Amino acid sequence: MKKPPTNVRERLLRAALHAFTARGYSAASVREIVESCAVTKPTLYYYFGSKERLYRTLIAETFAESNRRIERIAASPLPPAGKLEAVVEHYLNYGRQKPDQVRLIMTALYRSDACAPEMDMRVHILPNLQAIAGIIEEGMRNRLFRRENPLRLCLQLMGLIHPQMLIRVRPERRLPASTPREIMRTFVEGIGKR
Repeated sequence: MKKPPTNVRERLLRAALHAFTARGYSAASVREIVESCAVTKPTLYYYFGSKERLYRTLIAETFAESNRRIERIAASPLPPAGKLEAVVEHYLNYGRQKPDQVRLIMTALYRSDACAPEMDMRVHILPNLQAIAGIIEEGMRNRLFRRENPLRLCLQLMGLIHPQMLIRVRPERRLPASTPREIMRTFVEGIGKR
């Protein structure tokens, strides 16, 4: 039986992800990306138009994948605290399972590669933040959490999650990793109704 051909577009995205996270945007060359896929530069330009559009596509598709998962969690029948714990677990697992995607996203979010194209990250982040804020609002309606700005609380939760994601991406740093339950306990006890 003949094996189906590997999707060239996906191979280019994987090669670009590796190049951008290993060397940074400016040091990653189109030549190295296409050579690692055994395709030509015109092939890359056919799919993406430019190195910059390749980078932007990679960011957008990485966020879209995470956004879909967060939306499924928000729509689940779990109680609000269970949904938030599932969100935390998603992010921590993402850091462990897809370290290159996390490096790329963190680099773009915190602009730690000054040569990378500047992007309006709100377009990519807002769906996640709104879904998580919606879970927090649900908890407020159920009188589980005190009334506060749900988006602000969402950002505070993300402040607990991001360092833990980075610990999972770079475990050799020997920093203490928290479990989703520990992060949730810290967060919920801080916003729990008194």
